[in-house]
Amino acid sequence: MKPGERVDIRTPNAVAGVRGTVLIVDAAPSVSTVTVLRGLVHVTRLNSVTGDPVGVFTAVGARQTVTVRSDVLPARSKAITPSRARELAHEFTPPLRPVTSVAVGSG
Repeated sequence: MKPGERVDIRTPNAVAGVRGTVLIVDAAPSVSTVTVLRGLVHVTRLNSVTGDPVGVFTAVGARQTVTVRSDVLPARSKAITPSRARELAHEFTPPLRPVTSVAVGSG
């Protein structure tokens, strides 16, 4: 991505605008939870019929979470503990595999 660009993560009932952020999004048809480990996102509720953003956003910063349920977006996010943030980071970090070097022939 280039500086200033953003990615939008859309769930059935919310959209999160992402820039330089580590986050976890859990989505089901009627509930979406956005948890930020590092960075800042703006979460906006979506109209369940049109899929268009509705109302103001809720800012979700580092070690915070917000849940959109039954078309309700809380005005404020909730803090998660540092230990919960570490648990989530570990849970969603893929295991590292050793990489072997490959000889490259010269031409």
